Amino acid sequence: MISTLGLARSMVHRHWSLGPREPPRLAIMTTALAVLVLLAVTGHHNTVGAVSLRGVHLSGSGDGRPSQSGQLGQSGSSAGGSDTETDRPDWLHGGYGDIRLEAEPPPPISSCPLRCRCYYRGFRGSGVSDRLLTVNCTGLGLMEFPENLPAHTQVLDMSSNSVRNLTTLPRLAELMVLDLSRNWLRVVDNRWLFEHVAQLAVLNLAHNRLRQLQDGTFLGLRRLLVLDVSGNRLHRTELHAFADLSSLEVFRMEGNGLFDVQREWFLSMPSLVELRLGDNALSSLDALPLPRLQHLDLSNNRFRTLDHSILAGLDNLRLVNLSDNGQLLEVPGAALRPAVKLDILLLDGLGVTRLGRHAVSGLSALEMSLSYLAELRAVGRDAFHNLSRLRTL
Repeated sequence: MISTLGLARSMVHRHWSLGPREPPRLAIMTTALAVLVLLAVTGHHNTVGAVSLRGVHLSGSGDGRPSQSGQLGQSGSSAGGSDTETDRPDWLHGGYGDIRLEAEPPPPISSCPLRCRCYYRGFRGSGVSDRLLTVNCTGLGLMEFPENLPAHTQVLDMSSNSVRNLTTLPRLAELMVLDLSRNWLRVVDNRWLFEHVAQLAVLNLAHNRLRQLQDGTFLGLRRLLVLDVSGNRLHRTELHAFADLSSLEVFRMEGNGLFDVQREWFLSMPSLVELRLGDNALSSLDALPLPRLQHLDLSNNRFRTLDHSILAGLDNLRLVNLSDNGQLLEVPGAALRPAVKLDILLLDGLGVTRLGRHAVSGLSALEMSLSYLAELRAVGRDAFHNLSRLRTL
């Protein structure tokens, strides 16, 4: 059977999620698509980052849920009911390529934790098919992991519960997706916590109450592709907290009230493609050692200016989002010009009062957005000079 890791990597044809002000007709694709496909197996509204996916067309329910006794066609949840179109996340509606939920009935599952739902989900697309054993325990008020988890669990959805401390994990050697978002987590205090889930590809810790991450927090997760710690309170993160994440491709850290970002965090992420640092309190940023980075989100921070070397070495950047930096009083053209492969540049909601001569001239972006500039009073004659690649403004 092809692993979920292979499934994720097979779908790294990118689709960029651009946030609340998405320019029209953008078809660039992102690694986050892999997250959505992986988390689609959980069948609920909470996803890693709520990235905008233009579709995944559903073809049948595809889960065939067993009861506690393992009979097919009945719900393993005390609430009962089938997985209908209405209780699937919004991003599952519509169509994307040839990805389809497989509708064939799955083999029976021998056991399922009380009140949780256990089922198989499969996907077809990009030449890859796979079935993932999913245990869905979302929204049950659980304070710890349930007992009697199937030994071959591949997707474990523990979102929207009441877990407070993460000191141990179930020994699930085949686990590939773990969703612990929207709990009450305050600490992750066991350096070897992930020792027995080395196959993990997606880890969602978003919207908890994490205040710090210690050195070596994620040791053992060398196959992790997606890490989401957004929406926490991470005011203290040690320099080597993210050691061992050599395969990481998507890192979400927005909404943490960060005042600074340490360059050392990224030294162990040579494969990173997408970095989201929006909705923080950043006023400066050092050059990042991320040669493969394609998507950089710095929106809604406190930048007044950008150092000319901020994008140095980021030769593969395709999208930069600087929107809603209201204290940024001029377009940082000099800082942006090194991004010679740039496809999309988002500069909405800046505090600029004037686009002076050559303000954005020489930039390589195909699509540029300069909307919601409430303070703009004048545009210089040659502000948009020498934009040979520009197609949409």
